[in-house]
Amino acid sequence: DALAAAGIARDRLVLSLANNHVLDQGIAGFEETLAALNRLGIRTIGTVAGGPVQSHAAGSLTIGFAAFTLWRNTGAAPFEERIS
Repeated sequence: DALAAAGIARDRLVLSLANNHVLDQGIAGFEETLAALNRLGIRTIGTVAGGPVQSHAAGSLTIGFAAFTLWRNTGAAPFEERIS
């Protein structure tokens, strides 16, 4: 509702999850975040599952986005399995 109140259409959003805080709430929090964004129709980039460049349609165009981070606030394995 806050997005709509600000005049922002969810289908126009692409949110990067490639940041050092993405696993601050653990793996369960990360998965809940992905599920919530998916339910809201907000596209994401920066995850290993999405690949290094993720394409999203924007009207008649297809745009490629890349997102990554060099920093993490957690162990290497859980982070590198999920985040670019």
